[in-house]
Amino acid sequence: MEEAIEELRGVMNQYTAVADPTESAARRERYRQAEVLGEIEETAAQMVRSKLALQVTPQTTPESPKRIPALLRLGPSPPHESEETSTSNYNSQGKQRGKEYTCKLAR
Repeated sequence: MEEAIEELRGVMNQYTAVADPTESAARRERYRQAEVLGEIEETAAQMVRSKLALQVTPQTTPESPKRIPALLRLGPSPPHESEETSTSNYNSQGKQRGKEYTCKLAR
């Protein structure tokens, strides 16, 4: 318990050590009031209880699920067509090559 009180007093000394003299005086007054009201000892007791509770029932971290590699999650990638094969079946107007269109005139 004494160790917790000393730790808490060290923290409170850091809390009161600010550059602004007005703020420092206000923080020292709050610290003094906390000691008068017994809040320092109460806080230290809570710190000790928390530490003891953790020692009695150690926290167990649940196992994280096994990671699945990104390639398996995403599935197979689509086949890649090269620029040459993807446009070679079309002419400059976007029409398919190799098809012969005939126009029959009505007589």
